[in-house]
Parts: sequence; structure tokens; C-alpha cells
Amino acid sequence: MTTSSSSSSVPPGAEGITICIPAHDEANVIGVCIESLLTQNIDRPVRIVIVPNGCTDGTADECRRYIQAAETRGFELLVCEVLEGGKPGALDHADRFALPGVRVYLDADILLSPDALTCMVDELESGCALLCAPQVRVAPGRSYFTRCYGQVWSQVPVVRSGVVGCGVYAVREQGRRRWSQFPRIISDDKFVRLSFHPHERRVCGGHFTIQMPEGLRELVRVRGRWCRGNNELAEHFPLLAPKDTGRYLNTMLLLVRRPDLWPSVPVFVLVFFLGEIAARRLAGVGLKRWERAGRARKSLSASRTSTVTPAPTPAPARTAALDAGLRRLRNPRGTHHSRDAVRFTEYLGDFWRWRA
Repeated sequence: MTTSSSSSSVPPGAEGITICIPAHDEANVIGVCIESLLTQNIDRPVRIVIVPNGCTDGTADECRRYIQAAETRGFELLVCEVLEGGKPGALDHADRFALPGVRVYLDADILLSPDALTCMVDELESGCALLCAPQVRVAPGRSYFTRCYGQVWSQVPVVRSGVVGCGVYAVREQGRRRWSQFPRIISDDKFVRLSFHPHERRVCGGHFTIQMPEGLRELVRVRGRWCRGNNELAEHFPLLAPKDTGRYLNTMLLLVRRPDLWPSVPVFVLVFFLGEIAARRLAGVGLKRWERAGRARKSLSASRTSTVTPAPTPAPARTAALDAGLRRLRNPRGTHHSRDAVRFTEYLGDFWRWRA
């Protein structure tokens, strides 16, 4: 495990807001997510805990570029890298660094409106809810299938007026005690939602934006994962199933009452049933397979308009020198071990002086 952080502005034991972000190979989009956090209109102690898990790209390095920007904003940013991949384990690891107070769980490709964090905290502190989330918005899709599916999905009752949990949700400490560790299942967010009764869940002000899978193939693959997650949840936690009744009936009633959605309904139904078929083909796979919206992530990265200036990426020559020094130090049989150690130390000192 590797941990990097900005200097803490939070006194020990003080209450604050902890934002837990699991990130697996999210180097292309994690910066956009962090930037949306650093523009939040809130005057509270905030600790952002990002857990790059099992990454093969530069997710952790990209996160570390924002440590100084977070400190300037008055937030604390922790990058806690772990070798083992898996979202539930990453969430549990992030919980270890949480402050007392409100806890927000956020996906790495989610964008929050500037008032979202304040609205979630106010809702929870009002005492009316134990679990809350902002309104969900769907980013405009490029493909015809994505636009049609997103148009219907965003109006489904459980999405429009319920805490759907697809990307962000917040709990008070009392609510977090409803479960110990996150279960090792696909639908960890739905598990959390169903751990609360309907009157304990609230949709608050503000909004967050999600990226729908692009194109029919990607929609079906991701929908298949959602279906597998639903089936897995019902199998492992049968007592939670009664809290999810009426979902299909309410959706059908919506489609009947909304003629403006009818042109998009065929695509929605097609993706729904093809996703069910895909889920049955991969039944029992669990977390070993995680279909994601790759094309949508590329679109999010390409549309990036940064208002936050992160630290520059280390120069390739110096990065190569650091990597070479580490490789040599790890080789006990090297004939020039001490000389390489000295060179590596010099490179390291030069690197940090240059970065500062």
C-alpha cells in the first residue's frame, strides 16, 4: 500500500466530510472528478480519500497531481494506492481514513454540481434522512441508442425520485452503521440503498452527471452487469428483496402515461432484454468481470475544460531515472549497487526540488 496526502487542515477528532473514491484504471477521467470536487461551495473540513486499486495505468500519479491544488482549496487529499483490485475492498480501505461526520461515496467518473456537497450535508444534518443523493442527470449521448435509452432511464421513478445510488450517495455516521464491510458483490450501491427504508432515503438539491454507455453493444454489456448485480444481490441478501418491490410496475405505468417517451421505448426495451440475456450467459462470474462504459469515459476525458491547475507531470527523463534507480536498488546482485544508490538518491532529491 502506498499513501500520499496533502498537509491536513483537519484537527484530530474534528468532524468533517469524507469523500471516498475507488478508482481502477481511471487515469483518463479521475482528474475531471477531482476538479468538480475542488469547485464545491462548502466551508467545512473536507477529506478526499482516493483508493487506486489494482491499476495498470497512471491513476495514482494523476491523483497526486492534485494534492497541491486541494491544499490550496483548503481540502485534504489522500491517495491510498492498493495492489489488489476490487471496488468493495477499495471502499473498505477508504473508510479506514474517514473523519467523524458525513461520508460520501463517489465513483471516479461522476461530476458534481458546485452545490451538491452542501446540499447532501444539509439534508443529512436536518435529521430527515440517513441516506441521500443529489438529482441525477445524464450526459448527452453521441449515439442514437444511447440518447434513446438515457431519455427513458432518466425518467424512471426509482431514478427520478429515489436514491438510485448509481455514482454517488452520502450517509451519516448513524446510517453507516447499518453495515460493517461492503459485501463482495457487484451492486454494492444497491445493497446500501436497500439497507434503508424508503422514508430514510431522500433526494436532495444539486445534481450529479453520469456518462451513459455509448452505442448498443456497450449499453447491452453494462446493462448485463447491472442485471447480474441485481440477481446476485437477491441471491446473497434475500431479506433485502422486499424493499425493492414495485419497480417494474411503476416503470410500466410511467411509459403508458408519457407519450413523449414512446419513440425511445423500443430501444429501452431492447437493451433491457438483451441485458438480461447477457446476464444469464455470465451468471456466477461476479466481480471477476466488470463491464464499463469505455467509450463514454473517452468522451468525458475529451470534453474536459479544467478550471483547476494540477501539478505538472514529471519529465520523462527524470521519471525514467527514478524507475531505473528503483530497479537497480531492488537487485541485490548488482555490481554497482552503492553507486546506483547514490545516483538514485541524487535523482530523487532533484526530482522533489524540481516539483516544488
